[in-house]
Amino acid sequence: MPFDPNAVRNAKRGLGFFTVGKFALLVVLLVVFFGGCSTFHKIGPGHVGIIYNNFGGGLEDRTLNQGGNWVAPWKSITEYPISTEIAYFNASATEGRKSDDSITIGTKDGKTMKVDMQIAYHMSQEKLPHVFNKFKGAENRSIEYGYMRQNVQRLANDISSQYSMLDIVGEKKAEFNSKVYAACEKFFDEDGIIIEQAGLGKVEPDEATKQAIQAVANAQYAQKQADYEKLAATANAQTVIEKAKGEAKAKEINADAEAYRMQKLAQATDDRIVNLEWVKKWDGKLPVTILGGSQGMMLNMNMQK
Repeated sequence: MPFDPNAVRNAKRGLGFFTVGKFALLVVLLVVFFGGCSTFHKIGPGHVGIIYNNFGGGLEDRTLNQGGNWVAPWKSITEYPISTEIAYFNASATEGRKSDDSITIGTKDGKTMKVDMQIAYHMSQEKLPHVFNKFKGAENRSIEYGYMRQNVQRLANDISSQYSMLDIVGEKKAEFNSKVYAACEKFFDEDGIIIEQAGLGKVEPDEATKQAIQAVANAQYAQKQADYEKLAATANAQTVIEKAKGEAKAKEINADAEAYRMQKLAQATDDRIVNLEWVKKWDGKLPVTILGGSQGMMLNMNMQK
């Protein structure tokens, strides 16, 4: 068969057209597929989504509620919590991150110590656009362990400088926590972060302070024990006194009864003596009684058997 250059040229054109068309179709299908997948976004419970238009327009006014939402593929979503979240600034492997996120504070007696703190918070839904812009679209966990942790440490350190270490780990811990909470609540409110609770968790003083704390605890226990023993001794002494008073009263009552008995016995004895003397002096004659006055009749009671 003779060689035909036109046939070869036409075949190449057909193959090229088919290849370009097939590739274009494949691209369209991929765009539709991935674009369709990216338009569905699920917002977690207790969160809302901030919408940012990457092709112009920037941050949108509307937010996405929890659950499934359809959005355009060129829009990005950032979630923020509007219900309670807990930020753990500690070194625990079971709470918060596995890294050491505890904070360091100083006291007025020149001590420094690492402490664990827990912050309960949520974002103000009305101020979420401000939160997004201030933190450049960062998620809440990044805000927690960056901006929030740094400022919690700063505020807590300012307050701890007014207390001794023994105060913070002892009887003034609740007062310290109350001041830390008030300071955090005021500071973070301006950024749309609502602090619900803030306070110390575990406190790790140095060894010398631990011994001092133990010495104070021992002294307090000894004082309480002494006070208890004093109260017990006072109660026992009072019991003895009351018992003695009771016995004395009983003796007094018994003595009065005996005196009364002897008095009655003496009276009875005197009456018998009088009667006996009367009998001794009686001549055996019965008395004569006059009835009816001077004009009456005299009755002789002396009767002969």
